[in-house]
Amino acid sequence: MLEKIEEVAGQLRTQRDKPIGRPFFSDPRYKTFDLTESNFIQLEGECPLLSAVDGGNAELLGGASASLQFVRVYANVFRKNKREHLEKHEFLALTRALDGSSFETRILPLQGNLLQEEGTFKVSGSELPESDERTKASQVGALTRRFAEWALCEKMLSENEGVFLVKDGSLQTSVARESFYAKRAYEKTKTSVLCGMSKTSTLLTTTGWSLNDAINFIDSKRTDATMPYSTQAETTPTGPNSTPTKITPDNTNAKTTATTPYYNLTKTTPIMPDGTQAKPNQTALEHAGTAKRGWAYCWAAESSHPDHPANIGAVKLHPAGRTFRFEAFKENADAVPWRTLAENGKDPSFLGYPYALIDADRNARVTQNEALSLKSLLAAALPETAKLSEQTDAHLWLSKL
Repeated sequence: MLEKIEEVAGQLRTQRDKPIGRPFFSDPRYKTFDLTESNFIQLEGECPLLSAVDGGNAELLGGASASLQFVRVYANVFRKNKREHLEKHEFLALTRALDGSSFETRILPLQGNLLQEEGTFKVSGSELPESDERTKASQVGALTRRFAEWALCEKMLSENEGVFLVKDGSLQTSVARESFYAKRAYEKTKTSVLCGMSKTSTLLTTTGWSLNDAINFIDSKRTDATMPYSTQAETTPTGPNSTPTKITPDNTNAKTTATTPYYNLTKTTPIMPDGTQAKPNQTALEHAGTAKRGWAYCWAAESSHPDHPANIGAVKLHPAGRTFRFEAFKENADAVPWRTLAENGKDPSFLGYPYALIDADRNARVTQNEALSLKSLLAAALPETAKLSEQTDAHLWLSKL
């Protein structure tokens, strides 16, 4: 087994020896740009109001013919990193199959009145992504969360003039009804900025690199003093008296296969990973804040797809943080207040990720315990629901054996 694992590791290293290529999108409506140093910009621009929107959902009842979802969406508003407003909306979404190819969903408000005007709506199964026929009712029900997120974006943009709103995830929509809500939100951005920030990204380059990895690799090679910072990342010392050794694109030591940590979080580190001298009793994390700054990469691609009117790039809000996929509605992509986002991304619980989004995720999430409690209430009130679930979840019983 160990031999095979080492073989896999070797194959993964070989993958990164290829040129980085260009951003890859199969749809010709995405215009891609060369991945170069010139696309990095400093985190400048401020906005007095920062808002974040996120949602969560849990299926309480699922089967081939019906699905009941509990949905919660949440929004906040921060002024100078202090939360001054929050709101939460909750509802049930009951989806039933009308025939073999269409579904009807009814919205049952619990808290707030978001989507209340919907009442009921229909979605054709042909609009959904390719999936198992048994899960389509669940997919339709889960879509209501995305409808509600967009509706809440529109509400926040309408009620907070000049706000910088960051939606969790991509700005791309998947069905016509979601596009309807997204367009209503976009119409409210005349004096505001609407963006999307994703915790994960599956975007690739034409040579198989992760797009975020490719951008990080270019960043590691930047030495131009006019850039946000100079990395001098060709070599890195492994100790105060050691000789610098070459670092490969996958951040491994060229003489060995052991990885070299980019940041040393212990105190009294005399030499930092970027080769500069630290102050006494200063950690690499603290030093990073003075030696380097975050950046935004604008842009890797621009979409003319009507369901995805956005510029697509990446952002690193703190030098010790991660790189995230970032999108901006293309009508205000040049007005993103990056510094406001960076100032909000200093919480040590997730350094380099906006606290507004941390707060939104925490308050929108539907936990397993919460879902189990709601399922128990449903089962007590309607015992026959167990028969519906038996249509699709026999494999869950087998997995327990």
